[in-house]
Amino acid sequence: MTGSPTARADIRRAVLDSVGTEPHTTTELRSHLDGDPDIIEDVLQRLSTEGTLQKKTGPEGATIWWRATETAPARDRVQFEELVQTVSDYAIFLITPDGIVQTWNEGARQLKGYDADEIVGDHFSTFYSAEDREHRRPERNLATAARDGRVEDEGWRVHKDGSRFWARVTITAIRGDDETLRGFTKVTRDLTERHEYERTIERERERLELLNRTIRHDILNGLNVVNVETQTARTRLDADDPVNEHLDVIRDRVDDLTELIETMRELTAALETDGPHEREPMSLPETLREKIDLLEGSYSAVEVTTRGLDEVPDAVLADGLLGRVFENILTNAVVHNDTDQPRVAVTARETSFSPSTERPASPSDEGGGETSGGTTAGVTVHVADNGPGVPPDQRDAILEKGVSELDEPSNGFGLYLVREMVRSYEGRLDITGAGEAPDDVLVPDEQRGAVFSVTLPRA
Repeated sequence: MTGSPTARADIRRAVLDSVGTEPHTTTELRSHLDGDPDIIEDVLQRLSTEGTLQKKTGPEGATIWWRATETAPARDRVQFEELVQTVSDYAIFLITPDGIVQTWNEGARQLKGYDADEIVGDHFSTFYSAEDREHRRPERNLATAARDGRVEDEGWRVHKDGSRFWARVTITAIRGDDETLRGFTKVTRDLTERHEYERTIERERERLELLNRTIRHDILNGLNVVNVETQTARTRLDADDPVNEHLDVIRDRVDDLTELIETMRELTAALETDGPHEREPMSLPETLREKIDLLEGSYSAVEVTTRGLDEVPDAVLADGLLGRVFENILTNAVVHNDTDQPRVAVTARETSFSPSTERPASPSDEGGGETSGGTTAGVTVHVADNGPGVPPDQRDAILEKGVSELDEPSNGFGLYLVREMVRSYEGRLDITGAGEAPDDVLVPDEQRGAVFSVTLPRA
Protein backbone atom coordinates (compact mmCIF):
# COMPACT_ATOMS: atom_id res chain seq x y z
CA MET A 1 0.00 0.00 0.00
CA THR A 2 1.51 3.28 -1.07
CA GLY A 3 0.76 6.82 -0.03
CA SER A 4 2.73 9.44 1.90
CA PRO A 5 2.43 9.59 5.72
CA THR A 6 1.13 13.16 5.40
CA ALA A 7 -1.69 12.10 3.05
CA ARG A 8 -2.61 9.27 5.38
CA ALA A 9 -2.69 11.62 8.37
CA ASP A 10 -4.95 14.03 6.43
CA ILE A 11 -7.36 11.23 5.53
CA ARG A 12 -7.31 9.92 9.07
CA ARG A 13 -8.22 13.34 10.41
CA ALA A 14 -11.00 13.69 7.84
CA VAL A 15 -12.42 10.29 8.75
CA LEU A 16 -12.45 11.16 12.45
CA ASP A 17 -14.18 14.47 11.65
CA SER A 18 -16.76 12.73 9.45
CA VAL A 19 -17.62 9.67 11.50
CA GLY A 20 -19.64 10.45 14.62
CA THR A 21 -22.03 8.40 16.64
CA GLU A 22 -24.16 7.95 13.52
CA PRO A 23 -22.98 5.03 11.37
CA HIS A 24 -21.54 5.52 7.87
CA THR A 25 -20.91 2.93 5.20
CA THR A 26 -17.63 2.70 3.35
CA THR A 27 -19.34 3.93 0.20
CA GLU A 28 -20.72 6.99 1.97
CA LEU A 29 -17.30 7.89 3.36
CA ARG A 30 -15.60 7.47 -0.01
CA SER A 31 -18.18 9.72 -1.62
CA HIS A 32 -17.33 12.80 0.43
CA LEU A 33 -13.66 12.20 1.36
CA ASP A 34 -10.96 13.49 -0.98
CA GLY A 35 -8.43 10.72 -1.35
CA ASP A 36 -7.45 7.43 -2.91
CA PRO A 37 -10.22 4.90 -2.12
CA ASP A 38 -7.63 2.24 -1.29
CA ILE A 39 -5.90 4.55 1.20
CA ILE A 40 -9.30 5.45 2.73
CA GLU A 41 -10.04 1.75 3.13
CA ASP A 42 -6.61 1.16 4.68
CA VAL A 43 -7.06 4.05 7.14
CA LEU A 44 -10.49 2.75 8.13
CA GLN A 45 -9.08 -0.72 8.78
CA ARG A 46 -6.26 0.69 10.91
CA LEU A 47 -8.64 2.83 12.96
CA SER A 48 -10.72 -0.28 13.54
CA THR A 49 -7.66 -2.32 14.50
CA GLU A 50 -6.56 0.21 17.09
CA GLY A 51 -10.09 0.49 18.50
CA THR A 52 -10.85 4.06 17.43
CA LEU A 53 -13.64 2.96 15.07
CA GLN A 54 -16.05 0.10 15.38
CA LYS A 55 -17.50 -1.74 12.41
CA LYS A 56 -20.07 -4.34 11.46
CA THR A 57 -21.43 -5.85 8.30
CA GLY A 58 -24.79 -4.38 7.35
CA PRO A 59 -27.45 -5.30 4.78
CA GLU A 60 -26.16 -6.56 1.42
CA GLY A 61 -22.65 -6.91 2.90
CA ALA A 62 -21.95 -3.20 3.31
CA THR A 63 -19.41 -2.33 6.05
CA ILE A 64 -20.77 0.17 8.55
CA TRP A 65 -18.40 2.32 10.64
CA TRP A 66 -19.06 4.35 13.75
CA ARG A 67 -17.15 5.87 16.65
CA ALA A 68 -17.74 6.33 20.36
CA THR A 69 -18.60 9.79 21.63
CA GLU A 70 -15.10 10.34 23.17
CA THR A 71 -12.94 11.93 20.47
CA ALA A 72 -9.96 13.26 22.47
CA PRO A 73 -7.85 10.05 22.42
CA ALA A 74 -8.17 9.74 18.66
CA ARG A 75 -7.24 13.39 18.12
CA ASP A 76 -4.31 13.03 20.53
CA ARG A 77 -3.12 10.05 18.50
CA VAL A 78 -3.22 12.07 15.30
CA GLN A 79 -1.27 14.88 16.97
CA PHE A 80 1.31 12.34 18.19
CA GLU A 81 1.72 10.93 14.70
CA GLU A 82 2.21 14.43 13.32
CA LEU A 83 4.87 15.07 15.97
CA VAL A 84 6.66 11.83 15.08
CA GLN A 85 6.83 12.97 11.46
CA THR A 86 8.99 15.96 12.49
CA VAL A 87 11.58 13.89 14.41
CA SER A 88 14.82 13.63 12.41
CA ASP A 89 17.28 12.15 14.93
CA TYR A 90 15.52 8.78 15.17
CA ALA A 91 13.77 6.50 12.74
CA ILE A 92 10.31 5.96 14.24
CA PHE A 93 7.69 3.93 12.45
CA LEU A 94 4.94 1.35 12.89
CA ILE A 95 4.98 -2.20 11.61
CA THR A 96 2.19 -4.75 11.48
CA PRO A 97 2.22 -7.92 13.61
CA ASP A 98 3.87 -9.75 10.70
CA GLY A 99 6.51 -7.04 10.13
CA ILE A 100 5.12 -4.88 7.31
CA VAL A 101 6.13 -1.19 7.46
CA GLN A 102 3.03 0.97 7.97
CA THR A 103 4.35 4.49 8.61
CA TRP A 104 7.56 6.37 7.89
CA ASN A 105 8.93 9.52 9.52
CA GLU A 106 11.57 12.04 8.45
CA GLY A 107 14.18 10.47 10.72
CA ALA A 108 13.64 7.11 9.02
CA ARG A 109 14.03 8.70 5.60
CA GLN A 110 17.29 10.41 6.57
CA LEU A 111 18.74 7.39 8.35
CA LYS A 112 17.77 4.58 6.01
CA GLY A 113 17.57 6.46 2.71
CA TYR A 114 14.09 5.37 1.59
CA ASP A 115 11.22 7.70 0.79
CA ALA A 116 7.89 6.63 2.26
CA ASP A 117 6.46 5.42 -1.04
CA GLU A 118 9.49 3.19 -1.52
CA ILE A 119 9.25 1.31 1.76
CA VAL A 120 5.74 1.50 3.23
CA GLY A 121 4.19 -1.91 2.57
CA ASP A 122 7.54 -3.76 2.53
CA HIS A 123 8.79 -6.09 5.25
CA PHE A 124 11.08 -4.48 7.85
CA SER A 125 13.65 -7.24 7.33
CA THR A 126 14.76 -5.11 4.34
CA PHE A 127 16.92 -3.17 6.80
CA TYR A 128 18.81 -6.28 7.99
CA SER A 129 21.89 -7.82 6.44
CA ALA A 130 21.58 -10.97 4.35
CA GLU A 131 23.28 -12.94 7.13
CA ASP A 132 20.81 -11.68 9.74
CA ARG A 133 17.89 -12.51 7.47
CA GLU A 134 19.30 -15.97 6.90
CA HIS A 135 19.44 -16.52 10.66
CA ARG A 136 15.91 -15.07 11.00
CA ARG A 137 17.00 -12.29 13.31
CA PRO A 138 14.11 -9.98 12.30
CA GLU A 139 11.53 -12.66 13.09
CA ARG A 140 13.19 -13.50 16.38
CA ASN A 141 13.15 -9.83 17.40
CA LEU A 142 9.42 -9.59 16.69
CA ALA A 143 8.74 -12.79 18.57
CA THR A 144 10.67 -11.54 21.60
CA ALA A 145 8.86 -8.16 21.54
CA ALA A 146 5.49 -9.93 21.26
CA ARG A 147 6.34 -12.19 24.18
CA ASP A 148 8.10 -9.71 26.51
CA GLY A 149 6.49 -6.46 25.44
CA ARG A 150 9.68 -5.02 23.93
CA VAL A 151 13.12 -5.97 22.71
CA GLU A 152 16.32 -3.95 22.39
CA ASP A 153 18.92 -4.96 19.86
CA GLU A 154 22.21 -3.60 18.51
CA GLY A 155 23.87 -4.60 15.28
CA TRP A 156 24.66 -3.75 11.71
CA ARG A 157 21.77 -2.56 9.56
CA VAL A 158 21.69 -1.68 5.87
CA HIS A 159 20.98 1.64 4.14
CA LYS A 160 19.10 1.79 0.87
CA ASP A 161 22.44 2.11 -0.99
CA GLY A 162 23.75 -1.07 0.65
CA SER A 163 26.15 0.59 3.08
CA ARG A 164 26.03 -0.44 6.71
CA PHE A 165 25.48 1.46 9.94
CA TRP A 166 25.51 0.36 13.58
CA ALA A 167 22.00 0.65 14.99
CA ARG A 168 20.37 0.51 18.38
CA VAL A 169 16.84 -0.73 17.84
CA THR A 170 13.88 -0.82 20.21
CA ILE A 171 10.77 -2.71 19.14
CA THR A 172 7.69 -2.35 21.36
CA ALA A 173 4.51 -4.38 21.05
CA ILE A 174 1.18 -2.55 20.68
CA ARG A 175 -1.79 -4.36 22.19
CA GLY A 176 -5.48 -3.50 22.40
CA ASP A 177 -7.67 -3.57 25.49
CA ASP A 178 -8.29 -7.25 24.83
CA GLU A 179 -4.53 -7.88 24.67
CA THR A 180 -4.70 -8.61 20.97
CA LEU A 181 -1.38 -7.82 19.24
CA ARG A 182 -2.04 -4.90 16.89
CA GLY A 183 1.51 -4.26 15.72
CA PHE A 184 4.81 -2.78 16.85
CA THR A 185 6.56 0.55 17.14
CA LYS A 186 10.17 0.48 15.98
CA VAL A 187 12.71 3.12 16.99
CA THR A 188 16.16 3.06 15.41
CA ARG A 189 19.15 5.21 16.29
CA ASP A 190 22.45 5.41 14.40
CA LEU A 191 25.32 4.68 16.81
CA THR A 192 28.02 4.04 14.22
CA GLU A 193 30.41 6.69 15.58
CA ARG A 194 30.08 5.41 19.14
CA HIS A 195 30.53 1.82 18.00
CA GLU A 196 33.67 2.65 16.03
CA TYR A 197 35.06 4.58 18.99
CA GLU A 198 34.48 1.61 21.30
CA ARG A 199 36.13 -0.72 18.80
CA THR A 200 39.13 1.63 18.60
CA ILE A 201 39.42 1.67 22.39
CA GLU A 202 39.24 -2.12 22.48
CA ARG A 203 41.95 -2.43 19.84
CA GLU A 204 44.16 -0.03 21.79
CA ARG A 205 43.64 -2.09 24.94
CA GLU A 206 44.64 -5.21 23.04
CA ARG A 207 47.76 -3.49 21.73
CA LEU A 208 48.58 -2.27 25.22
CA GLU A 209 48.23 -5.76 26.61
CA LEU A 210 50.43 -7.15 23.81
CA LEU A 211 53.07 -4.53 24.54
CA ASN A 212 52.86 -5.32 28.22
CA ARG A 213 53.27 -9.04 27.63
CA THR A 214 56.25 -8.43 25.36
CA ILE A 215 57.94 -6.24 27.95
CA ARG A 216 57.27 -8.67 30.76
CA HIS A 217 58.38 -11.74 28.82
CA ASP A 218 61.14 -10.82 26.37
CA ILE A 219 62.71 -7.86 28.16
CA LEU A 220 62.42 -9.38 31.62
CA ASN A 221 64.10 -12.55 30.41
CA GLY A 222 66.88 -10.46 28.87
CA LEU A 223 67.38 -8.57 32.13
CA ASN A 224 67.62 -11.83 34.03
CA VAL A 225 70.43 -12.90 31.69
CA VAL A 226 72.24 -9.59 32.25
CA ASN A 227 71.87 -9.99 36.00
CA VAL A 228 73.28 -13.53 35.96
CA GLU A 229 76.20 -12.54 33.75
CA THR A 230 76.96 -9.58 36.00
CA GLN A 231 77.07 -11.80 39.05
CA THR A 232 79.33 -14.25 37.17
CA ALA A 233 81.70 -11.46 36.18
CA ARG A 234 81.88 -10.28 39.80
CA THR A 235 83.06 -13.70 40.96
CA ARG A 236 86.04 -13.43 38.61
CA LEU A 237 87.20 -10.05 39.91
CA ASP A 238 89.10 -9.08 43.01
CA ALA A 239 87.05 -7.24 45.63
CA ASP A 240 89.00 -4.00 45.10
CA ASP A 241 88.85 -4.12 41.29
CA PRO A 242 87.40 -0.76 40.05
CA VAL A 243 85.28 -2.65 37.50
CA ASN A 244 83.08 -3.69 40.42
CA GLU A 245 81.74 -0.15 40.61
CA HIS A 246 80.50 -0.41 37.04
CA LEU A 247 78.97 -3.79 37.78
CA ASP A 248 77.15 -2.23 40.73
CA VAL A 249 75.66 0.39 38.41
CA ILE A 250 74.58 -2.33 35.97
CA ARG A 251 73.04 -4.37 38.78
CA ASP A 252 71.18 -1.34 40.13
CA ARG A 253 69.86 -0.50 36.69
CA VAL A 254 68.73 -4.08 36.11
CA ASP A 255 66.91 -4.06 39.43
CA ASP A 256 65.38 -0.72 38.57
CA LEU A 257 64.22 -1.87 35.15
CA THR A 258 62.81 -5.07 36.61
CA GLU A 259 60.79 -2.98 39.03
CA LEU A 260 59.69 -0.78 36.13
CA ILE A 261 58.31 -3.81 34.29
CA GLU A 262 56.20 -4.70 37.31
CA THR A 263 54.92 -1.15 37.66
CA MET A 264 54.13 -1.09 33.94
CA ARG A 265 52.07 -4.20 34.49
CA GLU A 266 50.14 -2.38 37.20
CA LEU A 267 49.76 0.68 34.96
CA THR A 268 48.44 -1.46 32.11
CA ALA A 269 45.89 -3.02 34.43
CA ALA A 270 44.82 0.44 35.60
CA LEU A 271 44.46 1.76 32.05
CA GLU A 272 42.39 -1.27 31.04
CA THR A 273 39.80 -0.64 33.73
CA ASP A 274 37.17 2.06 33.89
CA GLY A 275 36.78 4.55 36.72
CA PRO A 276 39.06 7.11 38.37
CA HIS A 277 42.80 6.59 38.73
CA GLU A 278 43.73 5.48 42.23
CA ARG A 279 46.06 7.96 43.97
CA GLU A 280 47.76 7.89 47.35
CA PRO A 281 50.15 10.13 49.33
CA MET A 282 53.70 9.84 47.99
CA SER A 283 56.82 11.49 49.41
CA LEU A 284 57.98 14.02 46.83
CA PRO A 285 61.39 14.98 48.37
CA GLU A 286 62.31 11.34 48.89
CA THR A 287 61.34 10.46 45.32
CA LEU A 288 63.33 13.36 43.88
CA ARG A 289 66.47 12.57 45.89
CA GLU A 290 66.30 8.91 44.86
CA LYS A 291 66.07 9.79 41.17
CA ILE A 292 68.75 12.47 41.38
CA ASP A 293 71.10 9.92 42.96
CA LEU A 294 70.27 7.49 40.16
CA LEU A 295 70.99 10.16 37.54
CA GLU A 296 74.36 11.03 39.06
CA GLY A 297 75.25 7.35 39.32
CA SER A 298 74.34 6.72 35.67
CA TYR A 299 75.97 9.85 34.17
CA SER A 300 79.24 10.74 35.84
CA ALA A 301 79.61 14.04 33.95
CA VAL A 302 76.30 15.52 35.09
CA GLU A 303 76.19 18.30 37.69
CA VAL A 304 72.94 18.58 39.68
CA THR A 305 71.87 21.41 41.99
CA THR A 306 68.66 21.60 44.03
CA ARG A 307 66.54 24.16 45.82
CA GLY A 308 63.51 23.91 48.07
CA LEU A 309 63.34 20.12 48.52
CA ASP A 310 63.21 20.54 52.30
CA GLU A 311 60.74 23.42 52.22
CA VAL A 312 57.76 21.92 50.39
CA PRO A 313 55.07 19.62 51.85
CA ASP A 314 56.30 16.07 51.93
CA ALA A 315 53.36 14.28 50.34
CA VAL A 316 51.62 14.70 46.98
CA LEU A 317 48.81 12.66 45.46
CA ALA A 318 50.28 10.19 42.96
CA ASP A 319 51.11 6.48 42.76
CA GLY A 320 54.06 4.12 42.47
CA LEU A 321 55.00 5.49 39.05
CA LEU A 322 55.81 8.97 40.39
CA GLY A 323 59.52 8.12 40.40
CA ARG A 324 59.33 7.18 36.70
CA VAL A 325 57.90 10.60 35.94
CA PHE A 326 60.94 12.40 37.33
CA GLU A 327 63.40 9.76 36.11
CA ASN A 328 62.23 10.36 32.55
CA ILE A 329 62.47 14.13 32.88
CA LEU A 330 65.90 14.06 34.53
CA THR A 331 67.26 11.56 32.03
CA ASN A 332 65.86 13.62 29.15
CA ALA A 333 67.74 16.67 30.47
CA VAL A 334 71.04 14.78 30.09
CA VAL A 335 70.45 12.59 27.03
CA HIS A 336 69.40 15.55 24.87
CA ASN A 337 72.09 17.87 26.23
CA ASP A 338 74.62 19.03 23.61
CA THR A 339 77.23 20.40 26.05
CA ASP A 340 80.37 18.77 27.44
CA GLN A 341 79.18 19.55 30.98
CA PRO A 342 75.47 18.71 31.37
CA ARG A 343 74.00 20.67 34.25
CA VAL A 344 70.57 20.13 35.76
CA ALA A 345 68.82 22.28 38.37
CA VAL A 346 65.83 21.02 40.37
CA THR A 347 63.58 23.50 42.18
CA ALA A 348 60.57 22.55 44.32
CA ARG A 349 58.04 25.13 45.55
CA GLU A 350 54.46 25.33 46.77
CA THR A 351 51.83 26.46 44.31
CA SER A 352 48.11 26.74 43.86
CA PHE A 353 46.81 25.88 40.42
CA SER A 354 43.88 24.98 38.24
CA PRO A 355 44.67 21.74 36.41
CA SER A 356 42.74 22.61 33.27
CA THR A 357 42.87 26.38 32.80
CA GLU A 358 45.76 28.07 34.57
CA ARG A 359 49.48 27.84 34.90
CA PRO A 360 50.79 27.17 38.42
CA ALA A 361 51.21 30.33 40.49
CA SER A 362 53.46 31.08 43.42
CA PRO A 363 51.94 31.27 46.92
CA SER A 364 52.30 35.04 46.89
CA ASP A 365 50.17 35.22 43.75
CA GLU A 366 47.31 33.12 45.13
CA GLY A 367 47.49 33.79 48.83
CA GLY A 368 49.03 30.51 49.91
CA GLY A 369 48.40 26.86 49.30
CA GLU A 370 44.71 26.74 50.21
CA THR A 371 42.15 25.37 47.80
CA SER A 372 39.66 28.06 46.78
CA GLY A 373 38.07 29.66 43.76
CA GLY A 374 38.63 26.59 41.59
CA THR A 375 42.32 26.27 42.45
CA THR A 376 44.11 23.31 44.03
CA ALA A 377 46.93 23.42 46.56
CA GLY A 378 49.98 21.74 45.09
CA VAL A 379 53.71 21.53 44.58
CA THR A 380 55.60 22.35 41.39
CA VAL A 381 58.95 20.77 40.56
CA HIS A 382 60.97 22.64 37.93
CA VAL A 383 63.72 20.66 36.16
CA ALA A 384 65.97 23.03 34.19
CA ASP A 385 68.97 22.13 32.03
CA ASN A 386 71.62 23.86 29.96
CA GLY A 387 70.83 21.98 26.76
CA PRO A 388 69.52 23.34 23.46
CA GLY A 389 66.00 23.94 24.79
CA VAL A 390 62.68 23.32 23.05
CA PRO A 391 61.37 25.91 20.56
CA PRO A 392 57.94 27.27 21.55
CA ASP A 393 56.26 25.87 18.44
CA GLN A 394 57.46 22.33 19.28
CA ARG A 395 56.56 22.20 22.97
CA ASP A 396 53.11 20.72 22.49
CA ALA A 397 54.19 18.28 19.78
CA ILE A 398 57.00 16.84 21.89
CA LEU A 399 54.42 15.55 24.36
CA GLU A 400 52.15 14.00 21.73
CA LYS A 401 54.43 11.23 20.51
CA GLY A 402 52.97 7.80 21.03
CA VAL A 403 53.39 4.08 20.72
CA SER A 404 53.75 4.13 16.94
CA GLU A 405 57.15 5.83 17.33
CA LEU A 406 58.67 3.35 19.75
CA ASP A 407 61.06 2.10 17.07
CA GLU A 408 62.83 5.47 16.92
CA PRO A 409 65.45 6.14 19.61
CA SER A 410 65.23 9.37 21.58
CA ASN A 411 61.74 9.99 20.27
CA GLY A 412 60.26 11.52 23.40
CA PHE A 413 58.03 8.56 24.22
CA GLY A 414 59.12 8.90 27.85
CA LEU A 415 57.75 12.44 27.90
CA TYR A 416 54.47 11.17 26.45
CA LEU A 417 54.21 8.76 29.38
CA VAL A 418 55.13 11.59 31.75
CA ARG A 419 52.28 13.70 30.42
CA GLU A 420 49.76 10.85 30.69
CA MET A 421 50.80 9.98 34.24
CA VAL A 422 50.74 13.61 35.40
CA ARG A 423 47.27 13.97 33.93
CA SER A 424 46.14 10.85 35.76
CA TYR A 425 47.36 12.49 38.99
CA GLU A 426 45.17 15.53 38.11
CA GLY A 427 48.30 17.61 37.83
CA ARG A 428 49.88 19.36 34.88
CA LEU A 429 53.08 19.41 32.84
CA ASP A 430 54.54 22.56 31.25
CA ILE A 431 57.59 23.23 29.08
CA THR A 432 59.24 26.65 28.95
CA GLY A 433 62.62 28.14 28.19
CA ALA A 434 65.22 29.07 30.79
CA GLY A 435 64.63 32.78 30.16
CA GLU A 436 60.91 32.34 30.99
CA ALA A 437 61.46 30.75 34.40
CA PRO A 438 60.40 32.67 37.55
CA ASP A 439 63.17 34.36 39.51
CA ASP A 440 63.05 31.80 42.34
CA VAL A 441 63.63 28.86 39.97
CA LEU A 442 67.20 27.66 39.52
CA VAL A 443 68.44 27.57 35.91
CA PRO A 444 71.95 26.42 34.93
CA ASP A 445 72.11 28.92 32.06
CA GLU A 446 69.74 31.87 31.65
CA GLN A 447 70.43 32.07 27.91
CA ARG A 448 69.64 28.49 26.89
CA GLY A 449 68.02 25.30 28.08
CA ALA A 450 64.56 23.96 28.79
CA VAL A 451 62.50 23.94 31.96
CA PHE A 452 60.08 21.07 32.55
CA SER A 453 57.59 21.90 35.29
CA VAL A 454 55.50 19.18 36.96
CA THR A 455 52.69 20.37 39.22
CA LEU A 456 51.01 17.87 41.53
CA PRO A 457 48.20 18.24 44.07
CA ARG A 458 49.16 18.09 47.74
CA ALA A 459 48.03 15.08 49.74
